[in-house]
Amino acid sequence: MAGEQITRTVNLDLGNAAEQNMVAINAAHIAYVKLTGSMNSDLRRMEIYIANGAVISMNFEEPEHAETTFAEVIDTINRTIPDHKL
Repeated sequence: MAGEQITRTVNLDLGNAAEQNMVAINAAHIAYVKLTGSMNSDLRRMEIYIANGAVISMNFEEPEHAETTFAEVIDTINRTIPDHKL
């Protein structure tokens, strides 16, 4: 498996908006992800900063949905980072 490049994508659950818009991001192109808003807020915002300078942002009215989506993105990024064990 050495030398193979695995492309992993993050498929975001956008709730009702997903019926109209599907989003897939190549996790290897994500520079960092930021989740703002307090834990008990009715409005949370997640911003995904892409390596080319673009920013994808989304607002969540349900804090649990924001946390789940954020965790999904972070999990995919972590699975994309190559294993550095010798």
